[in-house]
Amino acid sequence: MTTPPIADLTRTCQPFTSAGIVSALETAWAAIRARHPEVPEVVLIVGSGSPATPKASMKWGHFASLRWQHGDRQLPEVLVSGEGLKRSPAEILVTLLHEAAHGLADVRGIQDTSRQGRWHNKKFGKNPCSAKSVDKPRPNERKIVPWTLDQVRAVRAAIPARYQPMVDLGSACGMRQGEILGLAVDDIDFADGWITVRQQVKRVRSRLVFGLPKNNKERRIPLSDAIADILAQHIIDVPPRSVTLPWEDPDNDKRVTVTLLFTTTRKNAINRSHFNPDFWHPAVKQAGLDRSRDNGMHALRHFYASALLDAGETIKAVAAYLGHADPGFTLRTYTHLMPASEERTRAAIDALFGKPKKAPTPSTRPGRTWRRRFRRSRAT
Repeated sequence: MTTPPIADLTRTCQPFTSAGIVSALETAWAAIRARHPEVPEVVLIVGSGSPATPKASMKWGHFASLRWQHGDRQLPEVLVSGEGLKRSPAEILVTLLHEAAHGLADVRGIQDTSRQGRWHNKKFGKNPCSAKSVDKPRPNERKIVPWTLDQVRAVRAAIPARYQPMVDLGSACGMRQGEILGLAVDDIDFADGWITVRQQVKRVRSRLVFGLPKNNKERRIPLSDAIADILAQHIIDVPPRSVTLPWEDPDNDKRVTVTLLFTTTRKNAINRSHFNPDFWHPAVKQAGLDRSRDNGMHALRHFYASALLDAGETIKAVAAYLGHADPGFTLRTYTHLMPASEERTRAAIDALFGKPKKAPTPSTRPGRTWRRRFRRSRAT
C-alpha cells in the first residue's frame, strides 16, 4: 500500500465539507498505519479544540482509548480540532503522527503520561541510547588505500592544462577542493614558500559563495619549490581573474572580491558540481580507476598525507597542514600508513648506548653475524 502524498490532503479539503475533511484525515491515518502496522485502527472525528478553562491551551488533537463500539470490537477515538484545520497540511499531519504515537503506546500497554506535561509516555522521556548499559555502535573501520604516484600523474595528465595545477595543490599541498577553487594569488608567498588557506568556494542553496575554510580556521601550508614553479607558470599561462561572490550566504549583502587562481573559461568561479562530472570523473576513468567516493578529489589529500608520513613527518604537523581540528583524528585515519618503527627504535637505543647511529640492515645485525660465525665454527 503506497503512502498518499500530503498534497492529497489539501485537494480533498478544498470543498470544506465535513465528509471530505474526515475522509482526508482517514486517508492520512491509513497511510500512517501502512508504514507502521502496529498503530491501531481508530474512529476519526472533528470537534472543538477550544480550552475548557481560560488558562488551558488550544488542543489540536486527542486520543481516547476504546471510546467507540464497532460490532464486536471497541475502537479508540482520535479527535482533530476544527480550529487546527486552519493550519498547513504538514502541521495537521504532525498532529496525526502525535496521536498515532499515543495509539502505539496504548497498543503496547505503555503507561501514557501526556497529562503530566510529557510527550507520550515516561519511557520516551529520555533517549534510551544514552543509558550506560547501551554500547554505542562503532562504524566499520575502512582503511584508506592512497593512490600511487603513477595514478596521480595519470589523472593529472587527463585533465585540461588550465586545471592541472589543481591536482598539484591537492597531492602536494593537501588542500581540499573548495580551498583550491578559492585560492587567491595573494595567498601564495613565493618568496618564503608558504600557502595561506583563507577562504573556499562552496555551494549554499545551489549558489556559489566564498566562506571560511572547514573548521572556520585559516592555516598555512609549506610550498615546495617544484610546486611554486608550476603555479608561477600557471599564472603566466592563465592570468588570474577577480571574482565577486557573497560571503557565506547567498542572501548576504556582504560581497567579497578575490583574485582567483582558477576560473572557468568564462572568467567565473568554478562550480564543483560542474567540474567533477565534466573533468574529474572522465580523468579518473581514463586513468583506469573506478568512479567512486574513494576516488574523488579528496583522494589527493590522502596521497599527500601518506607521502608526509612515509617521509617521517609528525602527526601533529600533518594534522596542521591538512586543517584537521584534532590530531587524534589524523592519527586514527592514517596510522596504518605510518612506516614501521622497529629499526628506528633499535637505532635510537644503539645511539643511547654508544653504538653507531646508522640503523643496521637485517643481514648485518650482530645477532645474525654471530649465528653465521657459530655455524661456520661448527662446520669446521
